[in-house]
Amino acid sequence: MHTLVRSAGVITFGLCSLQAFGITLSPNAIGGGGNIPGTYSSVDFHVRDGDWTPTLTLPRSAAPGATIAIYSSASYATNVALANTDLPLRTTTLAAGDTLKFTYDAGTSRWLARLPEYSPASVGATIPASGSGSKLARYAMQDGNWVPMVTLPASAQPGAVMVVGSGATWDSAISPTNVLQASTMRISTGEQYAYVFHPELRKWYLVASPVTTLGPQQTDGGVMRPTTRPRTELVLPAGTRTTSIRLPASAGDRDRVRVSSAAADMQIVRNDAVDFAGTMQLRSGDAYEFMWIAEKGRWSVMSSPSRTFDVQAMAGGRVPDTTTPTTRVQAWDGNWVPTVSLPTRAKPGDRLVMASAATWSLQVVPGGAPANFASQPITTGDTVAFVVNPDGRWAVETRTITMLNVYADKVAAAYGSQAARARQLESFRLTNEALENSRANFRLRMVGLMQGRDQGATLNDAVARVRDDALIQNERRRLGADAVYYEGAEQGCGLAWVTATAYNMVATGSTDCGTTVMRHEFGHNMGLSHGGQAGGSTPYATGYTLVSDIMGGNAIPYFSTPALYDATLGIAMGIPGKVDAVRAMNERSELVSRFYP
Repeated sequence: MHTLVRSAGVITFGLCSLQAFGITLSPNAIGGGGNIPGTYSSVDFHVRDGDWTPTLTLPRSAAPGATIAIYSSASYATNVALANTDLPLRTTTLAAGDTLKFTYDAGTSRWLARLPEYSPASVGATIPASGSGSKLARYAMQDGNWVPMVTLPASAQPGAVMVVGSGATWDSAISPTNVLQASTMRISTGEQYAYVFHPELRKWYLVASPVTTLGPQQTDGGVMRPTTRPRTELVLPAGTRTTSIRLPASAGDRDRVRVSSAAADMQIVRNDAVDFAGTMQLRSGDAYEFMWIAEKGRWSVMSSPSRTFDVQAMAGGRVPDTTTPTTRVQAWDGNWVPTVSLPTRAKPGDRLVMASAATWSLQVVPGGAPANFASQPITTGDTVAFVVNPDGRWAVETRTITMLNVYADKVAAAYGSQAARARQLESFRLTNEALENSRANFRLRMVGLMQGRDQGATLNDAVARVRDDALIQNERRRLGADAVYYEGAEQGCGLAWVTATAYNMVATGSTDCGTTVMRHEFGHNMGLSHGGQAGGSTPYATGYTLVSDIMGGNAIPYFSTPALYDATLGIAMGIPGKVDAVRAMNERSELVSRFYP
């Protein structure tokens, strides 16, 4: 027999409790976090300036019919996790003025989104533009309420989300009209697609769709059949005997294919219709992702595995033959050899990245492999990339720019020297990561990390004074640092000289902001302007706001380049001759690397 207790609106049955009333909550009201509680029958949750969180998560469970409404009036956007909802998206962004409402369905253990609903019967085959405040809307089809093709709205509020779903027996399609790319957009019963409206492009781009999962038995001897959905995954289970995989000869524009393996036997991903001529072997645990670029008629490699070797684990210092597009070799004290020899078997486009933290220098040599150089020294802190050229010969792909990193007295006092150094090391790592991602022809080597005096009240003071700070400049000359990066507690986020001379090769950041500041400010030093702005070293030395690259919003770890494609929008991350930060930096890197030889 259970004891029933009533107290302050709480009904308790044994160990289970239900808050049998509605409540208004906010991040501050629940301890500053974003995990909305599921113990109330109704929650109105508000995010606002001064009472904000970057991420909101719906409760895993709640009482049948419980409701949650989320309202935003904050200057900063909030991400709402949607994993346990009936929506096909993982997350959505809530901006000021947006509202999201959900009702809990105990039968499916999911939160059902309460959205503006459209159907063929209510609006026909063309979805009308949604009003302000309606962040998401849904178009649903059923038997007797069906059209063969659905057209998305010609306009919408920035970031609006349109979900198109079908419960009808007959397949439908989504019209390429008003859509950024005409990928394979067939929609069958039980499926949902989700699109987001891009305000600058005035187009809808795909963010969620059904995934067609295939096994080796659904291929023709390892040859993949044409795609039937925007997302296809080929999974090779243990025991697969297929020796090679060939991607479809064509596909819908920006269709994606992922190939993964759990098989003990190695497979070769063939280069047919792929924009990469190098080695692509597939081993257990590996995955490759490709996107079809219709204007090129080729698959572009979006992600790939890499192999990493410790120098002492390689017989005679010889790097094994390449098996993936990128091979990594690492050295440190206790893991060192005097000479590393390049792989003798590799294909054009294959890369090797040699990184050393060892006190002693080492040499990378061809060792019998065809190459256009005799030896490349690798000193402590170096990261040097090598690539196989189209003629089949290894070449040194990157040069080195040296950097002195400085943290201010106030930073050390506020956070401790260890944390201050950790921030600098992470900033440096993120900058080199972006250079590698973007295929720049240089990398940074940190030659010193020191504590220095505070430089003033603002970063304007700092960026001017660091140039003549005796302690910093003496250390710079002693170490031969081409560049200086200073992080202090001054007001501001980041500031740097654009197209800097040796004297002006100074960038600054503040602990008011995060560790991605360095890569942005160093970009200014290398001659780059903000996206859409003039003032760089060349007209194309600029960021690309459409993809929010490092100089155009700093949201992704890439500098603008037309050679690579954005994973979200599927567009090139630059425009030839107009937006190409990588080209501009590559053209200056040799000069900068000689500032302090």
